[in-house]
Amino acid sequence: MRGPSVGNWLGYLLIPAAIWLGWQIVVAPIAQRAPPELALRVAPASPAVLARSAEIELAAGRPDNARDLAADSLTRAPFNLRALRTLGLVTAADGDVVAADDILTLAGNWSLRDTPSHGWLVDRRLRVGDYASSFAHADTLARRGVSQAEVFNLLITAAVQDPRAMAPLRNLLATAPPWDREFFNALQRRPGTESLTATLVAGLEQTPGRLSDPELAEIYDLWVRQNRFDAIGVLRTAIARPPMTPIVVDGDFSARTAIEPFGMTLLSAAGLSAEVVEDEMRANNPALRITYDGFGSGAAVEQLLLLPPGSYGLNSEYRIESGGPDARLSWQVRCVERAQPLADQRILVPVGPTSDWRALETGFTVPGSGCAAQWLRLVTRPGDRRAPVAVWLDNVVIERGSTP
Repeated sequence: MRGPSVGNWLGYLLIPAAIWLGWQIVVAPIAQRAPPELALRVAPASPAVLARSAEIELAAGRPDNARDLAADSLTRAPFNLRALRTLGLVTAADGDVVAADDILTLAGNWSLRDTPSHGWLVDRRLRVGDYASSFAHADTLARRGVSQAEVFNLLITAAVQDPRAMAPLRNLLATAPPWDREFFNALQRRPGTESLTATLVAGLEQTPGRLSDPELAEIYDLWVRQNRFDAIGVLRTAIARPPMTPIVVDGDFSARTAIEPFGMTLLSAAGLSAEVVEDEMRANNPALRITYDGFGSGAAVEQLLLLPPGSYGLNSEYRIESGGPDARLSWQVRCVERAQPLADQRILVPVGPTSDWRALETGFTVPGSGCAAQWLRLVTRPGDRRAPVAVWLDNVVIERGSTP
């Protein structure tokens, strides 16, 4: 009789391995999801089971059990993040925050995704005034989108309450983190942060975190709606975006982009349209073309001004393409607080040929008080019947000290 073949012996040897593998398949879900008591009975030597049980014991208010289980888990698997974090939190709960800081710093360094460790470190470093380190851990959370509202509130509150937090926050934003736009949105929603916003934006101007023109325009626009013209003036003066001179930005309508509300902002109203197109009479010269039915009410274009008190001259050019006898349009300058205009430069339909460009000059004075900012607007002067007109306008300039 022949003995067992090599193949048969190999089959016998694989049976224990198959049994072990099957047991592991059964044990794994039990270890991960079963109650700690059952999981520990099934896999008492598993570092993962021990670490999970330690977390549950800590959450249940049994820190001594949690400490023993975490320590046992780390003995079996020294690079066990879950157990290390639990040990650190137990140590902090015992009052040894220095040792806890060391342990949780190690856990945070092991994984940027360990939210509890980074959250504890944010709070701990903040309490001791280490804003740079605290904000670095907050950055780790914000980059993952974890509790961004809470993170932003912490950053803002720290900067508002303690001037020492300003430089670390600016330095963090200077790196252009992926959450910076959401941060500024949160900052704008919080009342009373205009000074902080202006300081941060100015501090970022020469860094990679510099706000784009659309982002800056959003801040200006919000402050216009909130009547915070003082804050607008502080910020624009600090960063010169757009530059403070010339007074009228894009008065020749040649700019392709503008930072609103500075720049010629085209508006719309019933019976009124405005567009910037190439001048038919002057080559390579864009200009503002207005069509108006003479009856509707509104403004065709506007721009915010920040004129200090004093005397000024408003100069512009226009030509009538068609229509009349009255253009029923005016360039006006008025204080944001007042309805009565400081300047009212009426577009006139000349007698005789109307195809030539003509100049207008108007003087006005900005009062010493009650005029924090001004609107330059091309407004309608509606009549009681329709009188269609097409008008071209260009080279709108305001000069200080000029009173024609």
